[in-house]
Amino acid sequence: MKEPIRSYAVLEKVTSLPMDPMVHPRVPLLLIALLLTAGCAHVQPTGSERGLRPPVSFEPIRILDGTDPLTGLEAYDGDDLFALGYQAFDEGDHERAAALYERMLVEFPEHPDCTPATWNLALSHEKLGRLADAAAGLSAYAQLVVEADPTDAARARVRQAGLLQHAERWLESGEALASIPADSELPPEQVWEVEILAAMVDAAAGGHDDAEDELDRIRRDIKRTTRKLGERFPYQSAMVWYAAGQLYRMRASAVLLEQADDVAALDQDLGRKAGYLLEARQHLKRSLRHGVSAWSGPAAFALGAVYEDFRADLLAAPRPTGLSSEAGAVYDELLAERTRQFLEKAAVDYREVLSLSQLLRLEDAWIDVIQEALDRCEAELETGFTASAGPLHAPRPGGG
Repeated sequence: MKEPIRSYAVLEKVTSLPMDPMVHPRVPLLLIALLLTAGCAHVQPTGSERGLRPPVSFEPIRILDGTDPLTGLEAYDGDDLFALGYQAFDEGDHERAAALYERMLVEFPEHPDCTPATWNLALSHEKLGRLADAAAGLSAYAQLVVEADPTDAARARVRQAGLLQHAERWLESGEALASIPADSELPPEQVWEVEILAAMVDAAAGGHDDAEDELDRIRRDIKRTTRKLGERFPYQSAMVWYAAGQLYRMRASAVLLEQADDVAALDQDLGRKAGYLLEARQHLKRSLRHGVSAWSGPAAFALGAVYEDFRADLLAAPRPTGLSSEAGAVYDELLAERTRQFLEKAAVDYREVLSLSQLLRLEDAWIDVIQEALDRCEAELETGFTASAGPLHAPRPGGG
């Protein structure tokens, strides 16, 4: 699910392998030549065959006045940019990979590998935590392949919807799901993913009960299929537990602490909110236990964010009426002090998941998000500063 696409056309000629866009690499031009000449059981060409030359296809070339800082070349074409982008991605330099693929798409828009380059660019943005850019790239890729391969387009739409949900762009996520081609043939495990994402769109619109019933159904279906086939589905299982955790965060957020003068009603609301958030933590922990990198990062962040949610809602609650300005100031001070414990618990969670980052297989972008959250908590704890009240939303790493 995380691999960049390599070139389609070359591999069809050289290996006749199926074109799985997650698997097959672009082959450098020199290697292509070697493979083509070494084909057919290494038959050596005859004298007349040596004199034949394949037709030459001239690609546009950029010739520069000096060495280009990005490529390190004095001249380059689309093949060079694709190959360098793939190499940069493979080496973990996703920033450079994104820059190379972007340049290729801008300067060589007719290149035969613009479609895989579009996917690889989206994947580079995702690795960098640029969720919005990655989602836009996946949408562009889906549009490019939808006629030739509706199922491939559907996979891109599913991934796009997931990224949009990380950024809490629920309406757009639903639109991405609605764009899945009707004639696509997704395997059952990816149908579960679509159903999970659709349930979360409903939950965001206030349909909490229906969404919970749907997530429970999917979870049971995964268990039944595992028992029947003897095959585990860790990605989808981790995904459904993460979604359930997020659903309970939504439920907690919907409980408003407005009964400032009715102690009994306020106590009841606080109990409901706390219960939902504790339930969210249990579901998120279940997701983490699967060790699936795609879900460990968001689940690890949300685990600490649950405490920050609760604290933010308490700080945002209205004061009891009738307090003087002096009494109000004392009330605010006491509230900030009493809610400090939730900030401390959030910091503990963030530290713990960072210390287990390798075991949990946290991706770099999520490590950065969690580290930023920990830094913010520690700064507040040290200075006594109270952040502006309001619910904590899902991260938008890298401006996505």
